[in-house]
Amino acid sequence: MKYSKNELSDISPQWMDSYNNLKRFYVRYKHACVPQNLTEYPNLGAWVLHQINSWKKLSTKQKNLLQKLNFIHRQNYYETIAKEYESIHPDHVINILEDSHYHKWLLKLYQLRSYYTTNYHSFPSYQNGKEERNLASWCTLQRKKRKEQKLHPIQIDELNKLNFNWNTNGDKHSQDQRAQFDSQWNKMFYLLKEFELEYGHTLVPQLLENQKYKGLGRWVNTQRTRKKKGILLPERYEKLNKIKFVWDKEKHDFKQKVSVLKKYYKTTGNWNAAKYSNAVPKEEKKLASMIQGLRMRGTTQERKEVLNKIGFDWSLKQDGPGRPSKQENVQFKKG
Repeated sequence: MKYSKNELSDISPQWMDSYNNLKRFYVRYKHACVPQNLTEYPNLGAWVLHQINSWKKLSTKQKNLLQKLNFIHRQNYYETIAKEYESIHPDHVINILEDSHYHKWLLKLYQLRSYYTTNYHSFPSYQNGKEERNLASWCTLQRKKRKEQKLHPIQIDELNKLNFNWNTNGDKHSQDQRAQFDSQWNKMFYLLKEFELEYGHTLVPQLLENQKYKGLGRWVNTQRTRKKKGILLPERYEKLNKIKFVWDKEKHDFKQKVSVLKKYYKTTGNWNAAKYSNAVPKEEKKLASMIQGLRMRGTTQERKEVLNKIGFDWSLKQDGPGRPSKQENVQFKKG
């Protein structure tokens, strides 16, 4: 229903100013659940909450104007969306408007997210307090609903973000045991993320002086082994991929060697790094040993093709600068 200016004359200008701000917010965000302390509209969240609390006292005209913006006048609906309005998926807003029970699902999701943040897993136990038991029952219901194809894809996606286990029937471990395993895995995963931030990569060595990362190198190798055997959980594989986890260390190391070789050739114009002179830096000596090893022992056909593409010289006749003569070498060995 449209109202003329005259018909709205009985509504205060202050109310209309706030309403127009809400209208602008609605056009931008597609819903009218304004969070508290919004910088752009500092008092709008409080005004919206006041309209909810005063709903019965509002005039029919005011109610009609608000309902044009899909205004949710139930406080629990409002708080659910307003809490995370920036990150919430638009489909959640639509579902809340269409389904009177959907807001309860979102509230449970927020509880599970909080539980996950604290415990590093999404397996609430039936053995603990009432609140956790209720959450565990809700998780069981989500598995059942998904099996019956009653969960929206967005709901499934939200639960997957919390490393949700959809199939517990074939698991030989109890729910509490599985929760403990997941908690430990997540702790190590977050430790690996810290390592990446500190060192710039995820290639954790087995022996590391920094005791903060004790055992992390072994854990990293275990993830590679589990993936090779096909027993690494898909959700864990995805999480590790997001932080650029190196699954094949040998392949990665070879790529690094090729990169170093290309850089050396571009700088010096030859493939013969010095090895024997004391003046030669340690890194160049390592490079010389690598080149000598490739020439003497060779490598796989696949890797040969990669090296041939960069013009690598396989000849053993060209000795690098600083190479001692045979006589000098014999004297060196005798001495």
